[in-house]
Amino acid sequence: MRRDAQIVELFCGRCNDIRALERLGFINLEGVDVSPNLLAVYRGEAKLYQSDCRNLPFADKSRDIIILQGGLHHLPEFPIDIEQTLSETCRVLRPNGRFVLIEPWLTLFLRLIHFLSERDFIRLISNKFDAFATMTHYEKETYYRWLNKQNEIPFLLGKYFIEIRFQQKFGKMLFIGKPK
Repeated sequence: MRRDAQIVELFCGRCNDIRALERLGFINLEGVDVSPNLLAVYRGEAKLYQSDCRNLPFADKSRDIIILQGGLHHLPEFPIDIEQTLSETCRVLRPNGRFVLIEPWLTLFLRLIHFLSERDFIRLISNKFDAFATMTHYEKETYYRWLNKQNEIPFLLGKYFIEIRFQQKFGKMLFIGKPK
């Protein structure tokens, strides 16, 4: 992958993933998030946009790679918001561009994590399990709706992208595709 590829991360938050890409030598990085408070945390060279992923501030066919890690399951209206985001992503990607999506997926491993995070003792001895249980509590409506739509999600992705890779492992779904 070219280090000068134009890469956008949607739902970039505090830009931890952008910082990782910077450390790997990528130089044309951009991030999009709706929260000005999260974007304000970042200190680096990437250009950030306070914007909604359903209406991206980029020209048609202008970016090489769009990365979205753990953001779609936060959108309130399924499938409308998902389709708007996927449509916008497809519009912005160059014809041979790549869309990289990582989202929670209800595997046996994730079911185990849910089970453990619901145990008070586990939460007391593990900050990670406590943080996970807190997240699922406050985001339960969109999070569990997403997990319960696993039959529909590949269909929605297939409307906009040609699948290159689809993998479900350790409670995550990885999808890599190129625009149709």
